[in-house]
Order: sequence, then structure tokens, then C-alpha cells
Amino acid sequence: MKVVILAGGEGKRLRPLTESTPKPLVKIGGKAIIDYQIDSFMKLGVKEFVVLGGYKNGELQNHFADHPASVKVVVEEKPLGTAGAIKAAQTEIGPGDFVAVNGDIMTDLDLSPLFVGEGRFLAKIALVPMVSPYGVVKTFGDKVTGFVEKPMLKDVWVNAGFYWLSGGIFDHMPASGSIEKEVFPKLAESESLGFFRFQIHDRFWRSIDTIKDFEEANQRFAGASGI
Repeated sequence: MKVVILAGGEGKRLRPLTESTPKPLVKIGGKAIIDYQIDSFMKLGVKEFVVLGGYKNGELQNHFADHPASVKVVVEEKPLGTAGAIKAAQTEIGPGDFVAVNGDIMTDLDLSPLFVGEGRFLAKIALVPMVSPYGVVKTFGDKVTGFVEKPMLKDVWVNAGFYWLSGGIFDHMPASGSIEKEVFPKLAESESLGFFRFQIHDRFWRSIDTIKDFEEANQRFAGASGI
């Protein structure tokens, strides 16, 4: 099964790190985000990758020119959105099921469940517990009893940026648009969208959107050789 990495975004909130570098090539602990992803999937037996590039695509192509993994870089001539990029790369992705991942995700979760799809679904998305961006104040009666710093919120889940997609998904992809905002809601309405739940506990999951995310990921993966 192939893994498709969505790597076309500009990463504006990570500037100046992304002024001359696409976000998936930003280095965490001395290693590019996308290389953590590829190494993680190679450990699960994945042999072929399709990288969907856009912003600073020349940097992506240079990065994979002599890469040990089998990587095909497909470039958008104009921004198509996540769904449009996947649709445009249908020939390179080929028939059958595949896994898609946002190219800015850092995690050390075991992602092997992503490779087990179900025939009754056209797609399944990975979910992780939502962590409150704020500290929580605990109260009882008229007094404060304690503080919890950025707790995980019980029974609240967010999109983890990893997807199992069946070969039939291409029939539901627009030529331009977002898979998260346009495709998945329609699949949910037709009961064609499933999910995987991943518990975090002592594991790490983060979308590297801001300098703060970058700094926290660097602390976690300092000196790491892979996920």
C-alpha cells in the first residue's frame, strides 16, 4: 500500500522558518519532518511514497533526488487544495487503497492500524484526544481546589491528519477543494466515513503549525533518529 504525503502548503504561521523551505522540510531535532514520517512508515513495510508538493516544490524535488526511499514527487501547478491535489495525482497513486498524511504532523504513535480498512467505508480518519490550549481551574463551591495544566479533554477528539482512503475515493474528490472541509462531511452524511482512535498517554502528536509547536517538537525529538 502506498503512502501519500500532502506537502503543498505554505506554512505561513511558521515564518521565517518557511520563507525558503516548504514546511515538511523544516527540521525537528536536526531531521526534516517528512523524513520522520517516511522512516516511520518504512518500518511498517511501506515501500512507495507519493509526495504532493506545491510551495517551494523545487526544494522537495532536490530533497528526494537521492533519497533512500522510493518517492515520487507530484507538483501542483496551481493550488488545488488537499482533495484536488490527491485527485490530480490519481495516476501516480494508482488503484487500490492508500494512506494519506498531512506533511506537517510529528508523532511517535504506532500507525499500523491505518493499514486496516473496511469495505463498508470509503475512508477512515485517525482521531486523537483534544488537549486544552489552556490550563484548567478546578473549583468546588466558592473556592478554587487546584489547577490542571492543558489537560486532555474527555470524549473530545480531533482530526489527527492521517487517513485510510479506498480506491473508490477518487469518485468523490473535486478537482479543487479540501478533503477535510468538502469531502469528509459528505462521506459522513452518507455513513461512508469511519475512524481510528489513537490514545496519546505518554506518546506525542502535534501538527507543526506555529513556532511554539516547532519548539515543543524539538524538545521531544532532540537527537532522535526516527519515530
